[in-house]
Amino acid sequence: MSHFLGSTVAHLFREAFLVRTKLGKGYRELEAFALAFAVKRQKETTLQFLGTRQKTDGAALRKWRKTWLKRFADGKGPEWTDDWSKLEVKRRFAHDEDDVSQTGGRRRLKLRRRGFGLDIEIIMAAFGHLPALSEATTKQERAHWLRVMQEIPGVYLRTLPAVTKSTADSEWAYDHWRSDDGVMELVAKPVFEATPAEAGDLWKPMLGLPAAAHHHIRSFLTAVLLECLRPEPPLISRLLPIWHEMGEYFSTRPERSVARDRDVREVWKVLLFYGSSLSSTGEEFFRSIVEDLRPHFESRIKALGTDSYEQAPLARFLTTKAGEPLLVDALVWLRPSWEQASDYFWQRAAEDAGLERLLEHAWKYMFAQVRQNPAAFAAFKLLTLNLATRQSGIALQIQEQISKAS
Repeated sequence: MSHFLGSTVAHLFREAFLVRTKLGKGYRELEAFALAFAVKRQKETTLQFLGTRQKTDGAALRKWRKTWLKRFADGKGPEWTDDWSKLEVKRRFAHDEDDVSQTGGRRRLKLRRRGFGLDIEIIMAAFGHLPALSEATTKQERAHWLRVMQEIPGVYLRTLPAVTKSTADSEWAYDHWRSDDGVMELVAKPVFEATPAEAGDLWKPMLGLPAAAHHHIRSFLTAVLLECLRPEPPLISRLLPIWHEMGEYFSTRPERSVARDRDVREVWKVLLFYGSSLSSTGEEFFRSIVEDLRPHFESRIKALGTDSYEQAPLARFLTTKAGEPLLVDALVWLRPSWEQASDYFWQRAAEDAGLERLLEHAWKYMFAQVRQNPAAFAAFKLLTLNLATRQSGIALQIQEQISKAS
């Protein structure tokens, strides 16, 4: 949030808070006031270029504030509603009409987001302070907080395109806005506080997005990981059942079978940790989750094919403390793709050095385990041979050591 907007919001709610304190108004009335202000500010904001630039009518907002502060003081403030979609300003989608491609004779649009239906920065300023659910003093208060936490992702999700039969295979533009990270953080926090059923109501709408929305799904998953890592020690025991359920849910969604595989892969790369932007996902404390996801690792690794771009980050993850327990099995799972790989694949693999790093780690730290597994050892030798052909230093060294020992 900008400093100016933050000052404006703080000043407005300071006034409303003083009125509430003086007259004994409840916090629900103050929250209703905040929600109404978020709607009004959005109505008076002219959005340009899908929300990246905006101009707000300050005079109209000052008039609204003067009117509603008086009504609020008289006990006639805005009404609270649990369904924020009824209040939102309707924005249109502006899909990329010019960005089309011919695939199988069909036109395909690149789908874009639309602006928020209410001022999301006001919402974050007003509701981002909610305490943990465990701090609620009554069941009613807890239910209210949870409802607010469910409505915030709804505001975000309604900015995303609706999926219809005609747009089911369309590509989604990469539309990531400044406020998105704040929204994801607010949604991720209660995932660790709620019951499993309640948490599902928070994350299922995000994981239920079409695979083409992988930018948004990945952003949410990253926020959940960050929330897990925030305390000391990390909340690994809480994350395990949540992450497991999210993985199962994503894998069984029926539309995954018809989605473009590259879109599905982008989500799995975070669910399986090797595509996360967080370097700490390779830490040893994630081992229990990685082991739990072993069946998914096997199916996804076998589906990678001869794509060096996809195999490189996986190879690097297998050398971390979290991924190392999978290394021997992963060699077996990767072997069929290596047997079919072209010279181009191996040249790219040598240039990237991800597979070279995997080979070196297996040689230095896990060679005994690899050698005990005939299929893994065959894959190890295949990897060594192909990298040595591309003049990999470690591969040439391994060849020399093995030949001496023979």
